[in-house]
Amino acid sequence: MTFEKDHALERAPRGRGLPPLRQVAPVAETRRRAELEELLDLVLPDGPAPADELWMGQGPARRMSVPDLELQCALEADGFDGLVWSELENRLAGYGVGVIGAWISTGEIYRRATEKGRPVRPPRPEFARDEQIELAYETVGAGVRLFQERALQDDGWRPDRGARLSTYFLGSCVLCFANSCRKQLSTRRRAERDVFVSGFDWHEASVPSAERVALAKMDIDVALTGKLGKLGKLGVPPDVARVVLNYLVLGYDVPAIVELINSETATYTLKAVRGVRAAYRSYIKELQREGDLHA
Repeated sequence: MTFEKDHALERAPRGRGLPPLRQVAPVAETRRRAELEELLDLVLPDGPAPADELWMGQGPARRMSVPDLELQCALEADGFDGLVWSELENRLAGYGVGVIGAWISTGEIYRRATEKGRPVRPPRPEFARDEQIELAYETVGAGVRLFQERALQDDGWRPDRGARLSTYFLGSCVLCFANSCRKQLSTRRRAERDVFVSGFDWHEASVPSAERVALAKMDIDVALTGKLGKLGKLGVPPDVARVVLNYLVLGYDVPAIVELINSETATYTLKAVRGVRAAYRSYIKELQREGDLHA
């Protein structure tokens, strides 16, 4: 007996004189959740996806998966927007982030995206670890939405034809990767974009001279208490921001600064350091506009 047929027996019969099943409902709901968890364990087991199940339509046809078929029936009975979908959505997200995250880290995702007809070039330099994590979550989130729309509501996922849920879902994520990757690259470019300051020679300011260091230190204290107050949102305390700016003035690039300021007790990302740099350059630009700084 399938998951939905079994629980159809628990629905209260209609008719006069029948007592309300107030005490039975909570027990039935608990049992339903437990059996749903068991079904999901069969469909999306823990651990990496088997290599021969990652693509729908690739390789020999597979025998129909009974758990997948039962899950599809349960989703249809629930209208693709109830308890079953809510639990499945959480499972898909965790499963997808693990697999897609690994593919992004190894570069495998670019080959698979090309096979799906959605090619995208690997970035140069490669994504940092925090960028890879953001990209994995963005890709899987889009993949979940696409899976719900096409695989479920448009009847694209057919377990009776040998398509495993894990197979179809990972394929949906791969289809979404190219757009997610471009968004991540766009975010990186915005973070790295220099703030144009007319008449301000940043290369000259990078020369390690006592005069430049003194000038930077003089402005830092004022900037950190006012103009750069938004740095708190980046998770960079004032004392660390001061060190970052000193390194920038001395000519260190962002990756080198990240390595210098990170420790066992505190970790800062490339994004955070770039934010400090961009905010300080904006501050310099404003000072020049007001006539308080002459380069």
